[in-house]
Amino acid sequence: MRRPKRSFLIQQNKGGITVDFIFGFTLIMGFAAILFALSLTLTVASISQYITFVSARALFVASHKPDDQINNSQEQYNRLVNNPILKPLFSGNWFELRDPVYIAKPGDLKQFKPDFPQIDIPPQKTDFFVGFAVTFVARMLDFQIPFYGSTSDLNDNGEGFNTVVASFLSREVSAGRCRDFSMDRLEGILKFNQDRNAADYVELDQYVWHITDNGC
Repeated sequence: MRRPKRSFLIQQNKGGITVDFIFGFTLIMGFAAILFALSLTLTVASISQYITFVSARALFVASHKPDDQINNSQEQYNRLVNNPILKPLFSGNWFELRDPVYIAKPGDLKQFKPDFPQIDIPPQKTDFFVGFAVTFVARMLDFQIPFYGSTSDLNDNGEGFNTVVASFLSREVSAGRCRDFSMDRLEGILKFNQDRNAADYVELDQYVWHITDNGC
């Protein structure tokens, strides 16, 4: 008995699974690319956050003068971004750190946090919220995915994937201001004793050195 011939339609179904596999594989690789880009971006963003924290901490720690605190913060930032391990992350076409800003004045904080309350602070008072901010650009997130299209329609080479990464701390008083505060307080105490004609009054120049217990 002769076997019936296969129809033309059945003969053309050969390779159908291969086409489905290629289509599905491309979609899976597209998802994998998205997850990889997001994971790496979040990792580098966390590193950038740490860099801003270290820079803000250097700005926070008391030095002799507020200008010294700013210089220390700038040195810490340059040291980290130029580290042999971290520098390749920000030197290529994927990520970039730029426009570092040192928040060294009380009013500067509102440009990054508009809902921060407006507080009248004397100009000479510098031990308020200070910090460090930097613009983080993640060009890695701008790429083409087959069957999905582009992740961005801005045609700006990834410049649209940017945000401000910042850290804010309450600055410690400078060593100079701490010393002046201690001296003013000591003079006030001695003057108080002198006004009271205290028997144990001691002239200020008889003190060799003094420090403030537990900070200023």
